[in-house]
Amino acid sequence: METYYACNDKALYNSEVKMINSAARIFTMSLAALATFSSLTLAGVWTESEDSPGEPVEFCIDDICEMTRYVLIGSTRGWAFHELANGYRVDSHFDPLTKLSTTVAYLGEVKLSAARFASVRLNDPGNLPPFLISVSEDGRFAKIQGEVTEQTAQEFQRLLDTHPSLIGVSLHSWGGSAPDAIIIGKAIWNRRLSTFIPEDGFCGAECAVLFLSGYDRRVEGVLEISPLTDPVVPRADLYSAYWGLMQEADVDFDIMGLYHVLEWNQTLQLSEVVGAKERLNRDLPGDALNH
Repeated sequence: METYYACNDKALYNSEVKMINSAARIFTMSLAALATFSSLTLAGVWTESEDSPGEPVEFCIDDICEMTRYVLIGSTRGWAFHELANGYRVDSHFDPLTKLSTTVAYLGEVKLSAARFASVRLNDPGNLPPFLISVSEDGRFAKIQGEVTEQTAQEFQRLLDTHPSLIGVSLHSWGGSAPDAIIIGKAIWNRRLSTFIPEDGFCGAECAVLFLSGYDRRVEGVLEISPLTDPVVPRADLYSAYWGLMQEADVDFDIMGLYHVLEWNQTLQLSEVVGAKERLNRDLPGDALNH
């Protein structure tokens, strides 16, 4: 039987990893790379020579993909860095006081724009948490894990169609496609499903849209928000759909406003801000399915 309260590797959520999650929200970073960042926080920057090649990774921008490798991975004093052999580089800073991360990315010497940054993906099939939508044996709880994509939206709709007794969804995702996240969020709200981030769970970027769409909500793990971007859909169209959904779901107005205050390359660990969980968690009276 599937367990609703999904547990994952606790090493992903320690303080060192938190320094680089603004980069992780933009692309699906390999677990091997995350583990390297974690172990190097005190050691500073680490590099590899041609005689000792780094971890291989598939680099995609738009629909063009190529195999490359990491040539520099390191972190020190709130900063995290990584560079690929094809010239792509990300520098990221996490402020422990404000819980705010800022990321700057380059391809060669050119700084990436918001839309260009949103089109980048790093894939390491051997280490990534697999895409998974599953349901408990009693049909009451579902689990969404992995990247939010068109496939995620389609699979989730099929699950709703075949499990009328579903009342809650557990989330663990770095994000993905903003338009598809809004589609899933609407489906969650229309069915009045509860959303949950378990203690060892992470819900970042577009996944936050899914969480905030819940009728009842509870975050015990990490909830991270960042402005919505998409390489194709205009920002104005995204925010029109997002605001409509959030207003319907009666999300805290100040939380909604953060999406406009943050710059496109900034990420806020909202669940770690003092008093935020009290405003995020919501337990409305009555059976969600009947309201």
